[in-house]
Amino acid sequence: MEICDYCGGNCPNEPENSEHLCDGFAGDIDGLMEKRFWIGFDGFDSHKLHFETREEAEQHLGDNWDNLLRCCEHHVAVYENKSEETKEAH
Repeated sequence: MEICDYCGGNCPNEPENSEHLCDGFAGDIDGLMEKRFWIGFDGFDSHKLHFETREEAEQHLGDNWDNLLRCCEHHVAVYENKSEETKEAH
């Protein structure tokens, strides 16, 4: 199940015209759903650090490692949003 990058809810799994979509997801006002890579804290997208490329994400992670590590309990890592084609293949 995919989680909404805006509210942490079920928005990506709702029908397009659902009344349960948050405003951010409905309009993707920040383009978060289009960005492919993100930095996760203990597996959660709690700080909304999204990047176009893995290189950008890894550079940000490397440059800010000490500060980012303070924001989590166990693990900070770069994650990849799955494309629609990848999701359908699984």
